[in-house]
Amino acid sequence: MRGAGRHPWAGREGRSGEVTSLRTSREPLRKRPRVVIFVTSPITVASFVMPIAKAFMARGWSVDIVSAPGEGLDRTAEELGATAHALPLHRGVAPLAMLKAFISGTKLVRRMRPDLVLAATPVAGLLGVVAGRTAKTDAKILHLAWGLRSESLKPPFKQMVGRLETLTAALADMTLANSGSLSRAITSSTWRPLSVSVLGEGSSHGVDLGKFRFIPQRRNSQPVIGFVGRIRRDKGIIELLEAIELLDQRGLSFEAKLVGSLEEVDLASRIEATPRTSHTAFASDVPAVMADLDVLCLPTWREGFPNVVLEAGASGRPVVTTTATGAVDAVVEGDTGLLVQPRDPHALADALEQLLRSPELRATMGESGRRRVEEHFDQEVVCHRLVDFAEQLCGVESPR
Repeated sequence: MRGAGRHPWAGREGRSGEVTSLRTSREPLRKRPRVVIFVTSPITVASFVMPIAKAFMARGWSVDIVSAPGEGLDRTAEELGATAHALPLHRGVAPLAMLKAFISGTKLVRRMRPDLVLAATPVAGLLGVVAGRTAKTDAKILHLAWGLRSESLKPPFKQMVGRLETLTAALADMTLANSGSLSRAITSSTWRPLSVSVLGEGSSHGVDLGKFRFIPQRRNSQPVIGFVGRIRRDKGIIELLEAIELLDQRGLSFEAKLVGSLEEVDLASRIEATPRTSHTAFASDVPAVMADLDVLCLPTWREGFPNVVLEAGASGRPVVTTTATGAVDAVVEGDTGLLVQPRDPHALADALEQLLRSPELRATMGESGRRRVEEHFDQEVVCHRLVDFAEQLCGVESPR
């Protein structure tokens, strides 16, 4: 059984207990531990998986990355020296494609015989966990829960997706939620006992503090409210646009900038009709985007742990977000930002107005946000903590 007994990279002890040699010329080289990482989108590979894969590789692991085909998958794998595997994965409902991906994923795990299957995001999380079980290898299966899709759905889809989320957690050897509130939401959604934990203060992959640098608040210019992320209803876009209209009616001076892919195209006309508001479809330089904002607003309905909030904090920007699962963990109320109830544009407008009217409050909260990220969410620390946990779960030690 993997993990039992002495680890293969350990030296051999003599009679007195000292290590006499690490490996003789007759002993075969031990294979490096291997992890297969499943995620749905190639965009997620580039943004979320890269620092995690880099941490595993820095510790001597071989890394295979599985996602839908795309430039993000190929570019990330090439940059890291990892192996890319493209499967027909879709965020939406695509039963035939899912079946093909499941068969291919199972064959892949059986062929690779990894020490660890790491499965994240809703679709790839389920597929990776089930493929890992079906392959019948000795691999440990670690499910990374980065949110509950069911929380923003209506019946009967809410119940259907919720059961699949529970199944994913139940089939894994362990589920790591990236926030405390998400962990509680997972365990409270079923009577079934589930192995769910949170590492440190949470977060999927932390923040690169060298990339996101502290930028002092501007005091003599028109403040800018920013949204950075996927443009869709369950991110609270409608509530944000309504709050912007309320702020405009109150006579406040400000701009609003929405940055991110438009995933629900009918929102385009709604954005165009909102005063003081502009939309940029894509920004490769997120630190520059943060530098151009004075307040980040994420009026989301659900999250796992929104990394964009940490990136704003690292940049010295206060945040207005909601008490929704995951989002509530990302802000210290009254210290690094303000929290409001989801789907409440009036409360959202009030919180934004408080920050728009006070450059001093924005500066104080921005400084607190930076300190919090430095103390708890440094990317290298967060990702290597995950590798530590994985090695303990698998019963292996890094060869480096």
